[in-house]
Amino acid sequence: MRSFFYFIISIFLIFHATANAESRNTLNDYYQAALKHSLKIDISEENIDQARARYLQALGGITPNIYAKATYFIQDSASDTSDSNFFKTRQPSVSINADLPIFQGLKEIVALRLSHADKDLAQQKIISAKRALFMDVSQTYFSILKLKKSIARSDELLDIRNKAIKEVKSRVDLGKSLQSDLTAQQTDYELILAEKHTYQAQLAVVDQIMSYLTGLPQPHEVSNQPTNQQLSLQNLLDESLNHPDLKTLKLQKKIAKLQTKSISSDLWPHVSVGANYYPYRTGFYQSVKWDTTLSLNLPIFELNKIGQIKEYSSLARQADLTLKDQTKIIQSQVIQNFNQNKLLDQAIKSYDQAVKNAKSRLLQVASNYRVGLSTHLEVLDALQSYQDLLKDYQDVTVDQQFNQVKLQYAAGVVP
Repeated sequence: MRSFFYFIISIFLIFHATANAESRNTLNDYYQAALKHSLKIDISEENIDQARARYLQALGGITPNIYAKATYFIQDSASDTSDSNFFKTRQPSVSINADLPIFQGLKEIVALRLSHADKDLAQQKIISAKRALFMDVSQTYFSILKLKKSIARSDELLDIRNKAIKEVKSRVDLGKSLQSDLTAQQTDYELILAEKHTYQAQLAVVDQIMSYLTGLPQPHEVSNQPTNQQLSLQNLLDESLNHPDLKTLKLQKKIAKLQTKSISSDLWPHVSVGANYYPYRTGFYQSVKWDTTLSLNLPIFELNKIGQIKEYSSLARQADLTLKDQTKIIQSQVIQNFNQNKLLDQAIKSYDQAVKNAKSRLLQVASNYRVGLSTHLEVLDALQSYQDLLKDYQDVTVDQQFNQVKLQYAAGVVP
């Protein structure tokens, strides 16, 4: 009888060690590995190179275009022989040509501003890709943490049940317990074993996801993350006004307005100048070495441009409305996660007290069992109650850690 009592007491050391065991790997470690491994970030960074290329295209609108040209013109012989010196049947020529737009309704300036905004938007897309990657890693990280805790707890419960089975079996052999008590213990053992296999199957899936995200080999060791109890709702709401998603929407609004100006500039007069230099020329213009042309293009009626202006004006208004709506959504999400964080804090305090009460009850029942005032079933019932509370306590602790990450993520504070 004494062996069973001391066996019950010894399990507290096991559970206490489990609750406080941590490894050195942190969420940030896995996130940094994911940044190096993920192709999505590399794909997003290509947007910046594309934006730089579009800037060069826009710059080309205000710089001269220079090119060389060689021609060999063949025509019929002139019927009047007196004109044959002017209209030769073969007229080769070589020229160097340049043209420069002087005024296009400020379209070039708008194009340069548009390309800068386009580059800023590409950079914001990289930030968004990193944020999405961070949340994928975070969700996988805390899933692994919870499952590893559950598996470790199952191993300890299996060890406890195995010892209990041996104890009850010896009592059955002595005629102090019923065979049904032994069967109940064996059934509980199999149930815990089945639960452990379920956890292991789930862990195999999330371990594979983590390897895909980070490129790190399995198994993945994780640790409890520190929680910040000093988070201020007002500070988080203020931070959310600089949320990366809002910056993206502001840039989209800016781009839509610039595109409207760019299309509008097509309705303005366009002035350009062209110049040609002829190192080699034959025929009537053989002695003329250069010429220049000043051109004026005045749009009178272009209905398609008017339609495009209306379209981009609508897109700008739509982006402004989306920005206002997304601001409300982000701040609502911050408030929701903040309130959930407070509830989880309260739940942890309640579970902490409940675990202490269950532990005290288990010790009392085990003490009574030692002197014959409680049955082994009462001891096991108290043990089961303690184990269930401890499981819920560990789970809600991990949930709180993940919720704090989601809270700061919602406010745009992390990553």
